[in-house]
Amino acid sequence: MLIAPEGMNLSEPHAVLSEQVFIRYDRNQWGDQIVDRYLRAHGLAVKEWLELDTLDAIAALVSRGLGVAILPDWPPTWPEGLPLEKKILQDGEAREVGILWNTSTAQIAAVNALVDFCSGKNP
Repeated sequence: MLIAPEGMNLSEPHAVLSEQVFIRYDRNQWGDQIVDRYLRAHGLAVKEWLELDTLDAIAALVSRGLGVAILPDWPPTWPEGLPLEKKILQDGEAREVGILWNTSTAQIAAVNALVDFCSGKNP
């Protein structure tokens, strides 16, 4: 997901990424490995200004007009109410996760509830 300060036009995300300063998510994190592949696949050269390992801090800096960033589209508790523009990058990579469990565990009801919740079967 591309994030930018509120009011910035994101209709041409690659132009935004090429023109604005870029706040990079830590290269050692899985999320930036996905970002790096996206930038390479699209031949985008960004003007890196800063590299941080905290998504909340990156979002706060972007909201104050200090750059743009590509971050995972993560659910709350990321800072709500920040003045940001957000654009899902349609051809971006999705991270897949899985779960393994022992079907004979005493906590099988809790495991099943977790699996149902994660797969969208929650009430």
